[in-house]
Amino acid sequence: MTEMNGTVMDALFALKITGANVGDVAVSEQLDRELLAAFPDSIAYHLEPPGGDSVKAAFDWVFLSRVTDLVTIATAVWAVYDRVIQPRRARSAPAALVVAVDAEQGLQWVIGQDAHNRETFVDDCVVRVGEFQRTPRASLVLRQAVSEVQSSRLWAAKGKAPRTTLARKRQSHSRPRRS
Repeated sequence: MTEMNGTVMDALFALKITGANVGDVAVSEQLDRELLAAFPDSIAYHLEPPGGDSVKAAFDWVFLSRVTDLVTIATAVWAVYDRVIQPRRARSAPAALVVAVDAEQGLQWVIGQDAHNRETFVDDCVVRVGEFQRTPRASLVLRQAVSEVQSSRLWAAKGKAPRTTLARKRQSHSRPRRS
């Protein structure tokens, strides 16, 4: 097992979620709340450009999640789509939820465009992510995602991090030192 910043890397994977054409600020904020609620045990990062500028027609999240139950993860993603994106599809531009594990190699889904059925999406996600996790590329993709979100000022940590070594290490660095 490889460690990075005190976290066992092959126990985690990076799940990138982007909302496309979600509409106004209220919809984007609802999606943000739903995603944080859906992944309470994940380390979450939200793309927040400096100066408070944000594009509410699209949003970006990275969740560093434990690969314990892919069915639960895929089902949670679809549930967020059902509650927030699906009701708006008829009223506006074709909104979608882009879910990527390794977009460079095509390991992604566009829920609302190429993924239309929950059972098919969940089954495909479980099989493909499970196979991916057994490849050497999985740890490379995770390291790249972790590096991107932790070294860039564009990404802000959100929600509560799980009780991992990484979370404890981050908290210990943020505590004021006593003299």
